[in-house]
Amino acid sequence: MKSAQICLAYTQQGDDFQKFLDKCQDPAKALMAFAEHLRNVAARLNMMSLWVEGDKVEMYGEEDFISISGPDGTIEGMVQKRWAVPIEDETQ
Repeated sequence: MKSAQICLAYTQQGDDFQKFLDKCQDPAKALMAFAEHLRNVAARLNMMSLWVEGDKVEMYGEEDFISISGPDGTIEGMVQKRWAVPIEDETQ
């Protein structure tokens, strides 16, 4: 059993939007860019749901990330795909 943190490229809606507004300098373009960004985050979540489907995993929502524990192969695969960052075993 391994554990990892899923860190999505989405934290606080206002702060995240402001980054796009600063870059685009146009509210309409910033909204479109932000929408595309959120579509990419949603697509990643959809891929992860297919990856863990049928596996016995445990997940918890934390303030800044989602923690996941499950079979070694599932978690290692998520780390290889850069969907998650491993949590080092503190007992070693």
